[in-house]
Amino acid sequence: MYKILFACLDNNKFVLLTCFIKKTQKTPKYEIIKAKKCLEDYMKRR
Repeated sequence: MYKILFACLDNNKFVLLTCFIKKTQKTPKYEIIKAKKCLEDYMKRR
């Protein structure tokens, strides 16, 4: 099973931030940090 972290932006846009194989119920902290960095990068380039 896979887990996808995404952001919902204005005008109903969805940005895929990271995708990983789900091994446990809890999302690993490093995946959350990676997603936040991807979102920051996307917002800078936007």
